[in-house]
Amino acid sequence: MGSGEGRCHAAADAGEQPESPSQIAKHGSKPLKIGFLTQPGHTVLPPAGSLEIWTHEVARRLARRGHEVSIYASRVRDVQAQDVNGVHYRFVDHSVDGRIGRGMRPLFRALPNNRAFFSSRLHPLAYWARAARHIAADECEIVHVYNYSQALPFVRRANPDALLALHMQCEWLSQLARGMIGRRLARADLVLGCSDYISEKIRARFPEYGDRVGTLYNGVTVNGNVPLRRHGSNEIRLLHVGRISPEKGHHLLVSAFNELVEEHPNLTLTIVGEESLVPLDMALDLFGEADVEALRPFYSGSYLDRLQASLTPDARDRVRFVGSVPYEEAGAFYRDADIFVFPSIFEAFPIPPIEAMAEGLPVVASAVGGTVESVRHDETGLLVRRGDQEGLTNALRRLIEDQSLRAALGAAGRRRAQTHFSWESVCDAFEEHVARSSASRA
Repeated sequence: MGSGEGRCHAAADAGEQPESPSQIAKHGSKPLKIGFLTQPGHTVLPPAGSLEIWTHEVARRLARRGHEVSIYASRVRDVQAQDVNGVHYRFVDHSVDGRIGRGMRPLFRALPNNRAFFSSRLHPLAYWARAARHIAADECEIVHVYNYSQALPFVRRANPDALLALHMQCEWLSQLARGMIGRRLARADLVLGCSDYISEKIRARFPEYGDRVGTLYNGVTVNGNVPLRRHGSNEIRLLHVGRISPEKGHHLLVSAFNELVEEHPNLTLTIVGEESLVPLDMALDLFGEADVEALRPFYSGSYLDRLQASLTPDARDRVRFVGSVPYEEAGAFYRDADIFVFPSIFEAFPIPPIEAMAEGLPVVASAVGGTVESVRHDETGLLVRRGDQEGLTNALRRLIEDQSLRAALGAAGRRRAQTHFSWESVCDAFEEHVARSSASRA
């Protein structure tokens, strides 16, 4: 569904100082009241997924620029409203939505795939209504919403004067029923895609709103100098970071590794991420593409168990499934690797490849969605056709056997991450989009 689950480490909050008034002024934006409405059911403290990481990194930087920033999220247990890094967190209790969903979801199974329950105003009704009231009470001037277009009417009704931005980290706007989505987009002042791939699809589907559409990339923390050699052994270490789910292409990676470890017994593979499959109605059912439909058998039973069972005896001892790790700890895995692998079947704009680039790793990835906007073939990594296990194997073999190429691609990737995908550049772009949209409303 989303754009890829980033797990790279955060810059330490300690020692980070608020920006001075002159620094705030240089961004060309007056201080604003900004509200981020996160997806229902997602954990924001600590940030546990790509969208929560995006919100965490952008919100705290905008707060340091002098903006008044609030994050609205699902209540987890008895957590209370609090301030963290200058950002106000307000939590919304919407436990009633579970009961609504259990009662209504079966009725939607008779509808076409492009009108699934998750796209309904009823999903989750209480969350949108209560969050919109909180946002109105806080008098937010800018309201940022992820993916769920059904939130727009709720927020607009409660906040008629706010600038309302819908930020898409998936392809839903080009996949769900056009009439339903079009009515909702009429409420938005700004529609942002996480990549040009997503933005262009939105413009093509809704040309009447083309002047409201822009691109706002995902970002990455780029730290100090990266050592040329990350570990002292003669191993060649492959790394994948992301949810364990069929659309991420782990079955292709395992097949490639089974072959490569016979040629290179010093090869290892580390897979960081928990098994977490996107519901079929949110992903596969919407695409109608043969390569995507071919994933359906992998959704029967445990995909992780299937992957582990498919490893050869030689490969089994060389593969480590780490599971989920805290956001701030995952950077060590990137720094301990030699090659990053990301063989997804579909993506909007995944964060892990740019995290790898920021750590100076060469990337082997599928040429899908927004990935081609971050990874440049034969410049920062190697791109292969999606679903092409032979192509993936050959690309990995090329890097395994050429240390100088790994170093060159890794260094170029680090430069590209710093130039195009730093969190500061994301915040700059956010402010610029808001300024342009505000000017068009005046």
